Amino acid sequence: MARADAGEPVKISISPWCPYICEDKAAPGVLVEVTAAALLAKDLDSSFTSLPWLRLMATIKSGAMDAVLGIAKSDAPDLIFPSHSIGFYQPCFYTQASSKWVYKDVSSLRHVRLSVLKGQTVNDQEVDDYIHDESTRRGAIDFLSTENYLTQHFRKLALGRVDVVLDDARVVSHHLQQTTQANQFKQVSCLKATPIWIGFSLVGKHSKAYAMAFDEGLNAIKKSGQLKLILKKYGIEETMF
Repeated sequence: MARADAGEPVKISISPWCPYICEDKAAPGVLVEVTAAALLAKDLDSSFTSLPWLRLMATIKSGAMDAVLGIAKSDAPDLIFPSHSIGFYQPCFYTQASSKWVYKDVSSLRHVRLSVLKGQTVNDQEVDDYIHDESTRRGAIDFLSTENYLTQHFRKLALGRVDVVLDDARVVSHHLQQTTQANQFKQVSCLKATPIWIGFSLVGKHSKAYAMAFDEGLNAIKKSGQLKLILKKYGIEETMF
C-alpha cells in the first residue's frame, strides 16, 4: 500500500499506560513499537501524541487525529477497527494488603469505594454498567482523569480514601515496581482478559486503508520475527498476540 499522503504520518493519540504505552524514548511501550513497526512494514510512517484519556477520546471522534491506540472496542465502538487486536489486557482489583474484601460479582462493589480511570471500560457488561450508572457516582466511585492517575490510585488506596483500585495487571505491576509501595497492596481477583485495539477515526478519509495496512503489517512482522523481538524487549509473552 502506498502512503495515503506522501510525507504525512499516521497521527495516533496515546495515553501513558506503561508497559503498553510509556514516556520513554528508548522504550516507548510495546503497543507503540508494534504499531509503528506494523505500519512501517506497509510504508506508512506514524507519529504519537500523548494526551490525557478524555482528551484523547475527543481528538479521535473529531478527526483531529487518525487513530487512538490502547483501547477496548467498548471504549469507542463507533471507530473503525482492523481485523486483529494488538494484544490483551487483564483488568484486576487491588486492595490494601490487610483488606478482607474479595470480589465475587458486581454486588461486591456496592460495599466499597472504587477508583477507576474516567471514561475507560473493562469489557465486563455488569461491571461497566455499575461504574457508569449515574446513581453509583455519589461517593461510590472515584473517577481519575489526569496523566498520573496510577500514582493517585495507590496514594488514595494507601490513605484509605478508596478501598479498591481497578486497572490492568501488567500496568499496575510495572507501576508498583517503580515505587516502594508494592508490599502495601495485593491483587484480589481479575476479570476476563479483553483485547486491546488501535481504532481509526470514523471521519478520517484514510481510516479503512490504514486499518487494512495495520492488519497486513502486523502479519508481516509476525512472519519476519520482528514482533517476537519487540515483545521480548518488554518481557511479554508472544501468546499476548
